[in-house]
Amino acid sequence: MNYQIGPNDIEIWQSCPVCSTERHVPITEVYIDDLNFFTTGYCTNCFFVFRTVRPAFSWFQQNWIKRKNIADKNDYSLASPLEQRRYKRYKNLSAVFEKISEKRTILDIGTGPGTGLRAFKDSNWDVTEYEPDPARAEIAIQQHGIRMLKKLEESSETYDFVTIIQVLEHIHQPYDFLNNIIPLVKTGGYIYIEVPDLVNFVNWRDALYLEHMNNFTVNTLTLLCSRFNLALRYRLFPKTTPYGATHIGALFEKVEHNPDMDTSLDDISKDICNSYVKGLPISSPVFPIKYRISEINNIAITTNDNYPVVDKKNRFINMRQSKNIIEKLKFINLKLKSTDNSINFVRKRLALHFHYISLDILKDPDFEDLKFIKINKKDYTNERV
Repeated sequence: MNYQIGPNDIEIWQSCPVCSTERHVPITEVYIDDLNFFTTGYCTNCFFVFRTVRPAFSWFQQNWIKRKNIADKNDYSLASPLEQRRYKRYKNLSAVFEKISEKRTILDIGTGPGTGLRAFKDSNWDVTEYEPDPARAEIAIQQHGIRMLKKLEESSETYDFVTIIQVLEHIHQPYDFLNNIIPLVKTGGYIYIEVPDLVNFVNWRDALYLEHMNNFTVNTLTLLCSRFNLALRYRLFPKTTPYGATHIGALFEKVEHNPDMDTSLDDISKDICNSYVKGLPISSPVFPIKYRISEINNIAITTNDNYPVVDKKNRFINMRQSKNIIEKLKFINLKLKSTDNSINFVRKRLALHFHYISLDILKDPDFEDLKFIKINKKDYTNERV
């Protein structure tokens, strides 16, 4: 499927969503013909990474409807490997929350088909979900009997815990999004945010990751949340798959007053640029790195063309399909170079493929048991990339 895009579908975002600074540096640009429709940059003040040029939200809405007409072949039953992993992750999370507080009302934002929240329900939590995708919301109601919140702004209830799991990285305007959610958290209650970690997650492919608008570090997430009187109390270290990347898990307490944080953080621009080169077959990159694709045929990752071909003359990287066994082997090598741990990359593939085999060698202890630490007040801003 080809998702058409033109100049009128694109928005340019000048202000940093975290600190509101209007100075940013481009890292990568993605083109169809001569149209730059997707640029990634970093803020020169707080070093938050976000899409400075991107399709407008209205473009995504139109194409979600277009994509919806394609039959959804995903298995959302508890018997499927994906949903078993989701259930396990939320079960581990509920166990952590129960060690922190005796209160048990929870609202999960963007809960999908409800399998994760079912784990909380099975542990005797009072659960509510908000899921904007009506098809997935219906699955949550029918299969798991979960109460659905139709509109966030119309809710008069408040909750002990609000969870936003693997959602905030997709949001076009994260400040406005959080501003609508904070009133739903009780004072003294908690909001848990889980997002991919820029350090562990990003490589060259992120330049084409169309459905991700933001890439956080612990510092930039903490800085954003400090604007809402949210104080970081616990760090968690979740994974979505065995031997996969460790994500940011941050549990914030809603307080009446949170001391202002310094909006100027350590300069990590070199680390950011290195992340976007990780795995690329180039030795001396020139920023911004420019990609060219023939069409948008995947609304999540921009293009199904997976093989980068360097055009040195025009200083572009052209994306196309690998054509022969040599290129396929080169592509596998690129994937290995894109990961920080090639052994875990292989283990991850084995664990996902042989999920039905109960072998200790395929079990990742960091996935099986969710680790967390308590944060002291003096530690709010001292984490470095």
